[in-house]
Amino acid sequence: MNGAGDGRVHVVVIGAGFAGLTAATQLVAAGRSVVVLEARDRVGGRTESTVDDTGRLVDSGGQFINDDMPHVLALAASRGRTLVAGDHELASLAFRGGGEITDDPRAFAELLAAADGPAERLEGIDPAALGGRTLGDWLRSRLDGDALAAAHGGFAGAFCLSPDLLLAAHVAEMGERTPMTRDELQYVIAETLHGLAVELGAELGDGLHLGTRVRAVHRHASGSTVVAEGITIDASHVVVAVPPVAIGAIAFDPPLPDDVRSAAGAFRPGSVIKFLVSYPTAFWHDPTGSLGSVREWLTPAGLYTRDATAQADRPSIVAFLGGPSADEWGTWTPERRRTTLLEHLVEGYGPEAARPVSLLERVWAPDDLGAGGYCNLLVDPAHLDAVDVLRSGPGDDQRITFACTELAPSFPGYVEGAITAGLAAAERVLAAAASTGPAGSTTPASSPH
Repeated sequence: MNGAGDGRVHVVVIGAGFAGLTAATQLVAAGRSVVVLEARDRVGGRTESTVDDTGRLVDSGGQFINDDMPHVLALAASRGRTLVAGDHELASLAFRGGGEITDDPRAFAELLAAADGPAERLEGIDPAALGGRTLGDWLRSRLDGDALAAAHGGFAGAFCLSPDLLLAAHVAEMGERTPMTRDELQYVIAETLHGLAVELGAELGDGLHLGTRVRAVHRHASGSTVVAEGITIDASHVVVAVPPVAIGAIAFDPPLPDDVRSAAGAFRPGSVIKFLVSYPTAFWHDPTGSLGSVREWLTPAGLYTRDATAQADRPSIVAFLGGPSADEWGTWTPERRRTTLLEHLVEGYGPEAARPVSLLERVWAPDDLGAGGYCNLLVDPAHLDAVDVLRSGPGDDQRITFACTELAPSFPGYVEGAITAGLAAAERVLAAAASTGPAGSTTPASSPH
């Protein structure tokens, strides 16, 4: 029994992103009854699929994986998915943008690449030694000129927030949890990455409730009563699989301990805009085999493009714009964004880039469900221990477990991280159940709402 309707189950999972879906499927496999409640009308969290202008289903959210990510690779393999590799090992080009001419795009790309040096050094620093310093301050103490602008824009694009808001210690700590040895955009999945989440959700059957926003969690001696739109469920354990900033939107009674509430409030979502642009031919392929598809710009800061072809008969370029530049573009009309993007693509790839057969955009801006950017980022220097606090859960109730990519033991901010967070949450629930006796009755108990 996965659980359906009002009643009692072993575990309620709040959120059907990859963290929540992973925790749920692991717990069901262990013989627990589980109900998953998702506020959106779809599963997948920051992964999503959309039909483009040519009628094809494409990833409009998270899309890329690589060989450093064993869990998502294993999931894709178990579902018979097709991995399509990009040209990540070839040379890239970079442009000043903003109307300035770049005399030598390859040489400028090398200059921008040199700005990655401080990032590599940052990852080798003990986060505790950085205190509450912002990443912007740390960069300015080491770089200037184009190198500083490139590093500032690169971090803004990668983290979807201004480095003047990001904490250097948090960035360093996230680097410690991200053992990346390959290009992070190494593969796309021909059948969409989001499709994996759809399959996991389907396997939960009537235990999955979409469009069901959780309003309150009432904690009591025998567990918790979870109150959502149109349904109330009693459970022995609750897995809160939402981003940190969304935890505060759930009314816990009694309230969560002060340290937990403060830790959740110490995070902030960013902004990123993703564009998928398809063409009749892959005109950007270099016949000499020496130039890859990667292009980047100093202005607008954080604009990055590359090949994202998932199916050979529909060559595609993906463009990402993150941080303050995404905030600015987000105020524009879709028509202005399209026109401006195509101007940059023409600069980067030539005149054929002006004639796509499909241009799909997805603006991932902050909302009250915790979306925005690739993950929530820690911005409050008074709570540098926020990740550890949320991982530990409320000290007064170990039957509440938090699970999200931000808390992942490895690859925070990626689908791989969400999966590892879900696995860790399932282990925690099973360990807690083992230490307290039976996990709870599965006998239906009416709880009107």
